[in-house]
Amino acid sequence: MQEITKNEMEFVLNIFKNPKVEFNSNSMAKKLGISGPGAFKIAKRLEAERLLSSRELGKANFLRLNLDDDYVKQYAKFLLKREARNA
Repeated sequence: MQEITKNEMEFVLNIFKNPKVEFNSNSMAKKLGISGPGAFKIAKRLEAERLLSSRELGKANFLRLNLDDDYVKQYAKFLLKREARNA
């Protein structure tokens, strides 16, 4: 795994903290204040790392954390600790 960027960290944390909200890369771009293509690139990278899984509905891909994997749970815990320490 490569070093995580600030936007990637916020991307994962937003999905983790809002489990009832279905995000796609466009809605996440608006929430984080980044470009749509930038959010799409982050989503694809996190999906390749198996941190995210997507569900296709029409033309949109809705993202969620792959919480069935223990690595993803530990990763989310790490990000929460990192966020708390930097707050």
